[in-house]
Amino acid sequence: MPPFRPQARANIALQHKDYQKAEEYLRSAVKLDKTGNSDLQLGLVLGSQKHYPEAIAAFEDGIQKDPADSSNYYQVGHVALLGKINIHEGIVYLQKYLTMPHGWQPDVPTYKWAHYRLGMLYGIAGNKIDEKSQLKAALKIDPDFKQAKKALAKM
Repeated sequence: MPPFRPQARANIALQHKDYQKAEEYLRSAVKLDKTGNSDLQLGLVLGSQKHYPEAIAAFEDGIQKDPADSSNYYQVGHVALLGKINIHEGIVYLQKYLTMPHGWQPDVPTYKWAHYRLGMLYGIAGNKIDEKSQLKAALKIDPDFKQAKKALAKM
């Protein structure tokens, strides 16, 4: 069975808010998918349920399958921030994300968000200089970026 079938079933389960069933379908898709896309989808579902360590593991599996796909790198950093876990790892992966070219489909995070989240991770790590630098980098991309303005004002 191609990986898109379990992914489609997972999407239907998600529409019905059946996260357990969606996770089951995505775990099946991961076994069939060589691209890392199913790992990304699984990680997003796990992260939405606050299963942060498992989400990071899924994203890292996706990176192993396709190191050129930037999405899994970003999501490791995002989930590290959400769960306040694996902070150093989140920093490394977001730094990598910022060096990678990627497509700009509507759901692909922009560099401003990567700079912002990287800044927030630096803040958690106690590195105020790099936190400020990343927030300023986000504002350089979008001077009206409310979250970055607010975080910078708190410093």
